[in-house]
Amino acid sequence: MATVAEILAQTGMTKEQIDALDAKVISAFGGVLTQAQQEAQRAEEAAQRAEAERAAAAAELDKASLERRSNIDFYENKIVPSLTGWEEEKKRLQSEITNATAVANFYKTQNEGARESGFVPKEAPVFTPPAAPVTPPQSGSAYVTNAPGSTPGSPTFQFDPNAFKREMAGATLELENLRWKYGQLYGGQPLPIAPSELIAQAESQKLSPTDYAAKIFKFSEREAELAAARAKAHDDEIAKAAVAEEQRKHAEEVKKLQDDFNAKERQRIENGGNNPDVRQATTSRMAEVRRGVAEGVRPDPLKMTDAERRSATRKTIHGEIADREMAGASA
Repeated sequence: MATVAEILAQTGMTKEQIDALDAKVISAFGGVLTQAQQEAQRAEEAAQRAEAERAAAAAELDKASLERRSNIDFYENKIVPSLTGWEEEKKRLQSEITNATAVANFYKTQNEGARESGFVPKEAPVFTPPAAPVTPPQSGSAYVTNAPGSTPGSPTFQFDPNAFKREMAGATLELENLRWKYGQLYGGQPLPIAPSELIAQAESQKLSPTDYAAKIFKFSEREAELAAARAKAHDDEIAKAAVAEEQRKHAEEVKKLQDDFNAKERQRIENGGNNPDVRQATTSRMAEVRRGVAEGVRPDPLKMTDAERRSATRKTIHGEIADREMAGASA
């Protein structure tokens, strides 16, 4: 992870400018940066856990969906036709049993009559075979009852060209929508598989082409990724603006401190310099010295020895320095 100094260096500040920053500002900014990095790391870990849980849930959902579609397909294509065909098969078997019974009774009667009168038996009644199985309708067609020229009450297959055109137009529009959506989510790239292959795979999974494409191309996940990228870019702009504002405030604070220091330094130099126009005026202390000598609290300068005079001079200089330092500190 980048340090505070590295981030400030990336904004264009020099090493000298960074080193000149107040330690409290650096510490505060470092705390904010560390907290932001920790929050980002926790958010990333939570996102990874959520993604793993989502993937597991999606796998379970896909498994359950496939089982449900298989059950529905088995019921519609196996059970329902079997139940429908069983009714016809029952009628056919009943007809065969009736015909077989009639044939047996006929041959029995003829045999008994032949034995009694010697006549040749007549032919047995002809068996009528059951109707052929009905072919399922194709696209754009339908079964109708009581159609002209058909057996009353029986279904008849009829082809509807208008319905076929509507189905083809709907399928074409669905494929065009899929191409557009994939291009929107993946930077204008074309579909990675042919539409015919997509339709075949969707039919094998008992799904519509739209639902199957959304599953294998992860449309929902891609939309979430793009939304997260847009949110991150927005957050980065906000963070960049916050850093710029913090730098501006710090620069103003540094300038204020520097200006105050320069003003105090200029005043100190002027007060202690050799320029009589700006040097702080001082009053003569001769009257104070005479009063101290007269009262006996100060030695007479004219009667001091050289050693005493040097000692008094040092004390005076040290006192003036101390007074200037106190004056500068109070300012």
